[in-house]
Amino acid sequence: MKKIFIAVSSFFMVAVITMLIVLGNVRKNIVFEYDRPSVIRVYNKSTNPIKNEGYTKNDEPFGLIVEKLKEMTNMTLMQRLNNLKTLKANVNVDSAGTYNSWQSEMKKDNIVIEMDFPEEQDLVVYDGGNTRVISYWCLAYVITTYENFDEIVIYYSTTNSSTAREESYAKCDPIVIKGYTEDIVRYVNTI
Repeated sequence: MKKIFIAVSSFFMVAVITMLIVLGNVRKNIVFEYDRPSVIRVYNKSTNPIKNEGYTKNDEPFGLIVEKLKEMTNMTLMQRLNNLKTLKANVNVDSAGTYNSWQSEMKKDNIVIEMDFPEEQDLVVYDGGNTRVISYWCLAYVITTYENFDEIVIYYSTTNSSTAREESYAKCDPIVIKGYTEDIVRYVNTI
């Protein structure tokens, strides 16, 4: 009887250790795919961008900003369980109105990274348990300046007109993702 108990407990111990190793090492990222933007404007607690004409693919910060935005939601399964209480990696829309509508003043209190795209982009999002497609020309990431795990609210514009973009942001239901903002906040503070 002792040998059976030792064999069964050893099996469960190996299973638990294997599960912890997998949860601690396997990474999962939210799929937020888009083409390369044509211009990126960065606002660091200001209504004026750091570089007035924005960053283009020829500027060093351009590629680093795109990479850091994509890496914000890349976390291990254990981190996902700890912070989100789920393994699902969905892009959700705030159709319940939990978050504020877009206001230009958000740029004064947060880091806002605005991306313009040369062509209209499509994104599949979850809205109340169902999926739908959002088409957009511009994205505005609103990132608080806390350097930890946080919610990132993303507003989108259905036009790339510089005069109508802000109005389009205000009309959209924002996209909400959660991730680690430390790298992007620190990088924006250095440029």
